[in-house]
Amino acid sequence: MFERGASECKSYVKLSKFVTAPVARGEILGSVIFAKDGEEIARINLVATCDVKIKEKSFFEKFFSIFKGD
Repeated sequence: MFERGASECKSYVKLSKFVTAPVARGEILGSVIFAKDGEEIARINLVATCDVKIKEKSFFEKFFSIFKGD
């Protein structure tokens, strides 16, 4: 709680621009920062709640990647 007349608490989300697979459950992906009067008062990590595996290429993706040079 804030005192009456106290300045407002602000929150900022800090994330990586891109997250690429694989991502492990529990991996920290960013944070939420709470600030009052421009000073950080709390920080909470944003955590992956599940694993994300790398998608395996389909037969056609593998076949066409030969021609694209992947």
